Amino acid sequence: ARSRAAHAPRAARPARGVRWGVLSGHGRHVPAVARDIPIFIGTWGPRLAELAGEIGSGLKADCTANPDYLRTLIARVQQGARRVGRSPATLEITVGPLCSIAAERTRPQREMRRFLALYLPYLAPMTTAAGITAEEISAASTAMARGDLDAVDRLVPDAALHAFSMTGTPADVIPQIETIIAAGATHIAFGPPLGPDFHAALALIGKHILPHFGAAGGRAA
Repeated sequence: ARSRAAHAPRAARPARGVRWGVLSGHGRHVPAVARDIPIFIGTWGPRLAELAGEIGSGLKADCTANPDYLRTLIARVQQGARRVGRSPATLEITVGPLCSIAAERTRPQREMRRFLALYLPYLAPMTTAAGITAEEISAASTAMARGDLDAVDRLVPDAALHAFSMTGTPADVIPQIETIIAAGATHIAFGPPLGPDFHAALALIGKHILPHFGAAGGRAA
């Protein structure tokens, strides 16, 4: 069977050169200028990262908070771009780490460990890059399946929190974002679950995190 990477260029092709138009009040189509729809390749895999450089407007890497792994992905994006004569500088790199943010650390860390117990089986090859073993993943996933949350809290390693999420208080999260931007991210998208209290987390992001990067000229959203 052909890989998803092999099918992706064909899947993206219909979006190129789409003509946009509007219907008037009388139901007549008003011609509009053709424009390309921006296409972002969503992946944390190296082969599709190269494809993002070849045909995409950029890369969207979710569940990614490891700056070393991000640099590896960006290198593959750049490799793909140069292969077809594109400038890597024109491509955007959006990173969407899992997030759990609150005014204190304990609750968001507990929530994120439980969230990651569900996600870890699907995060290869990033888990390997982070040094998280198959045995650790299996133990945490099994504990979550049987509803043993205390075991989950013990079994999901700190390395998983650091590699895949931005977890803690705004003061904890801001340096993590700065590290990801330094690694090459052009945009940060705050991923789920956002926090133990969604609306409180949203308020903390708006009050403390976004103003920090607005003042510094960074891009977080």
